[in-house]
Amino acid sequence: MKRVILYSILVFGAIALLPTLLWAEDTDSLRYMELLARIKKMDTTVSFTEWRYTYAKAAMYSPYGRDYDVMKKVKEMMGAKKYKELYPILLAALENNYTDVDLHYYALIVSKQIDSTSKETQYHRWIVMGIYESITKSGDGTTPETAMQVITTAEEYFWLGMNGLNTTQQALSHSGGHALDVMSVVDEDNNSSKYYFNVDRLFSSMNKMFKSKKDKK
Repeated sequence: MKRVILYSILVFGAIALLPTLLWAEDTDSLRYMELLARIKKMDTTVSFTEWRYTYAKAAMYSPYGRDYDVMKKVKEMMGAKKYKELYPILLAALENNYTDVDLHYYALIVSKQIDSTSKETQYHRWIVMGIYESITKSGDGTTPETAMQVITTAEEYFWLGMNGLNTTQQALSHSGGHALDVMSVVDEDNNSSKYYFNVDRLFSSMNKMFKSKKDKK
């Protein structure tokens, strides 16, 4: 009986350690987890740029893996003003991708509606502004050469929205060996302009995914 119990402990212990073992040689994933732990503790010395870029190199990076059913539910509950019920749903969704700026933005709105002075409100505001400033500092986005660096298309729309810009057209372009999203926008006064976002990280992830599927055939 003791042998059975010991065997079970060893088996379940190995299963629990499997993700860590798989990432043992993946320094990017390990570094991301280290940075994530600091983010969750609201370590103000952390670099949001390093956190975002490291996630884009990590094994769990999935720029196209958003759960749109969850996003639909979030928007419905926001409309119904079910803030207290929604907040834990947002936290659970964030565990799939803690860099998802839209989820943090919704969490900021929700926590602000519940209690604008709460630590949760301060925390999500810190993350939202940290990601915004990280994108802003990566380039001015007015030319292909000064394109802003993003790790998801959601970051593009987030940045534009934060600057009061509405997208009228999105186009894919290439310049200088880089993949770019070209966003045609209008401001509140209906003035039109274009912004460039570097999407190399997204395309690299997509190519790896296709290569992996091809190798399995």
